[in-house]
Amino acid sequence: MKCPFIYANGKQCNGYIHQIEIIKTDICITLDNDNNIEGFDFYPSRYHVHLYCSEKGDHSGAMRQHDERMKIWYSDLPDSIIENIELFLSREK
Repeated sequence: MKCPFIYANGKQCNGYIHQIEIIKTDICITLDNDNNIEGFDFYPSRYHVHLYCSEKGDHSGAMRQHDERMKIWYSDLPDSIIENIELFLSREK
């Protein structure tokens, strides 16, 4: 996924998104009698995501605040990324 950040001079960042942080995600973990994890469910669709660029991280600059242009809703991620996340999590169950 190409980095969505556009600099004040109108130039598009050349980086790509290399990390996604899903904020306040609901995760339900199922345990057996010995407290071993039997499985889990992941419910991210109503939460926002912080994007991290391969070149500039979160583009926070001197203010050290996560730039709003680097935040999107989970459901707005490209379908291929959502599918890969869900595939990965299904293998971990």
